[in-house]
Amino acid sequence: MATSFVLTLVTLAGTTTHSDVVRITLETPLGQTTLLPHHEPLLSILNPGMMEIEHEGSQITSLVVSGGFIEVTKEANVEIMLDAVENPEAVDVASAEKARQRAKEMLEQKHDLSEVDYARFESMLDHEIARIRIATKGGRV
Repeated sequence: MATSFVLTLVTLAGTTTHSDVVRITLETPLGQTTLLPHHEPLLSILNPGMMEIEHEGSQITSLVVSGGFIEVTKEANVEIMLDAVENPEAVDVASAEKARQRAKEMLEQKHDLSEVDYARFESMLDHEIARIRIATKGGRV
C-alpha cells in the first residue's frame, strides 16, 4: 500500500508536480481539511488561506493560496487548480496589511456594495489575513 501520493498544482504560471506527498492541509468551505494517502475521491472549492504540503522525510512546504478547486481522484492523486499561490518569503507584510485594512474598510460599507463586490472584498480580506499570518508565524498551518 502506497504511503505517498502525487500532487499537481495548476496555476496561470504553469503546472508543478510533487510525487512524494504524505499530507496536505488546506482550507475548504467545511474548514481545515487534511488529505492523506488513500483519501476518498473529493471535489471541493479551496478557500483563500494557507496550504501545507508534507513530503516524505518530513519536509514541509507552506504556501499562501487565494482560492481555487481541489480534486482527489479514485487513484488518490490530488490536483489543485489555484487562482494564485505565493511563498511565505515573498509576502510583503506592510503591503498585505494595507490591503487587509482596505478590504476591511470596504466591507464595513456593505450597504454600498453589490453582492459581487462584497464577495470580492471578503475573499481579499481572507487572502490578506492568510498572507500576514503565514509570513509572521513561520508558515505553519
